[in-house]
Amino acid sequence: MSRFSQFLLSLNDSQALTEQQSYDALISIFGGQAQDTEVVSFLRQLSEYGETVDELVGFARAMRDYCVPVPIQKPAMDVCGTGGSGKDRFNVSTAISFVLASMGVPVAKHGNRGSHQPNGSFDFLESLGIPFELPTAFQVDMMDRFNLCFLFARQFHPAMKIVAPARKMIAGRTVFNLVGPLSNPARVRFQMIGAVSDEIGIKLARALQRLGLERAIVVVGGDGSDDVSAIAPSELYVVTSTDIRMATLDPKTLGVQLTAEDLECGDAVDNAALFSLLISKKDTQNPISQWMCLSAAVALMASGHTVTPEEGYARAKAEIASGRPWDLVQAYKTAAREWQESTAG
Repeated sequence: MSRFSQFLLSLNDSQALTEQQSYDALISIFGGQAQDTEVVSFLRQLSEYGETVDELVGFARAMRDYCVPVPIQKPAMDVCGTGGSGKDRFNVSTAISFVLASMGVPVAKHGNRGSHQPNGSFDFLESLGIPFELPTAFQVDMMDRFNLCFLFARQFHPAMKIVAPARKMIAGRTVFNLVGPLSNPARVRFQMIGAVSDEIGIKLARALQRLGLERAIVVVGGDGSDDVSAIAPSELYVVTSTDIRMATLDPKTLGVQLTAEDLECGDAVDNAALFSLLISKKDTQNPISQWMCLSAAVALMASGHTVTPEEGYARAKAEIASGRPWDLVQAYKTAAREWQESTAG
């Protein structure tokens, strides 16, 4: 019996894996020591019984060890969601990356294309006309120049090609939806992660604490989304090295009173066009703009730049009104295209 088969047998017997077993299991998969059918069974068992914190931490450690590292020096943060809400939505975490970076908050945004439809973070970037699949040196340079870089998961986690066939067979959420946000190749120090349920939220919060982040906030959207909700109260799990505390953010306390219809949007092409229009016009009143400010407010708290959501919301609103995020989009796009042309030549 192979070592991986032993891990699979443990799950079949309803025995959760330890952190080290989880690490070893994923290393075995990445090393080609498991058949696709075994990987499918393994991932399904994890999902069926609900991944434990030990399993999330072990998988995240393996992902980090097998990634292409991005050696940035700034105290960066990441903003992302776990997916799985099944909702059509605006790419709010990618959009606020520009707002945060223009405010001086370093952001190493880690993400991917949409798995089932073209509405992922990097579909959004592509629709903005921003090249992103460029060398590590480019990412480091962009962080130095703009407080911002975009780390395409498929590029920086090449070992994930091994599990692609199994994930395609499952065609649904797996442990990698939860582990992906824990595996930023830039080893960020701060993070805001969106989750679709309190059960997942507290697991992620505990995993983040054990993985050594300085500060993080896990957001459970009150409308069933994996983002800060602009239409219902969201639960916040505020994580530091010493504790995890809960808070509730009601958008109405910040003057945000919207409906689901106000936030209807399309795919990444539509979202990119709307984003460009709003920030180029310095529009802070549009419902999507209000949502961006609300999300940025929580991110500013997660990175330690503000203490209250009220302060963060006001600062994000003023930043959009200043026009600096739009200037950053244009400058970043120009620099990225210059890098692309230089590497192509």
